[in-house]
Amino acid sequence: RRIMTKQETETNMNRLVQYLTDKGVKVEFNSIGDNAYFPIPNIIAVNTRQNIYSRYYSLLHETGHYLLRQKADFSTKYLVDHSFGSKNKDTRIDVLREEVAAWDTALQFAEDNQYQFDKDKWNHYSKKFIYQYALWTVNPQRFDNDD
Repeated sequence: RRIMTKQETETNMNRLVQYLTDKGVKVEFNSIGDNAYFPIPNIIAVNTRQNIYSRYYSLLHETGHYLLRQKADFSTKYLVDHSFGSKNKDTRIDVLREEVAAWDTALQFAEDNQYQFDKDKWNHYSKKFIYQYALWTVNPQRFDNDD
């Protein structure tokens, strides 16, 4: 099985940025801050301190958040006010649920729209980040102190 080259990864990432731009989503690459989707003002931020592969999978994941939040039933499935300092267990569980759903949504989107991805890298990155959210869900104070 062949692994995607850096050039193929960059080509797919540029195609994804164009898709998002066409949908009115601004994509910002910068070296400060976390990977995130901000529904208001409709921006995806991707940290450039990651290698090209991690940036691509992060962008796909954040696209998953964007796509999830376009669904009419989003606010009935998840608590929308996601505050990472939250002491509320239900909110933390909903953040974790949304994170998992964003990975699943992004995977389906990539497959449906013929975006290339390496299954091993997908599994590595998705599980790595879901695990971090699972740790935060159980012990948010550990992460709140890292700011």
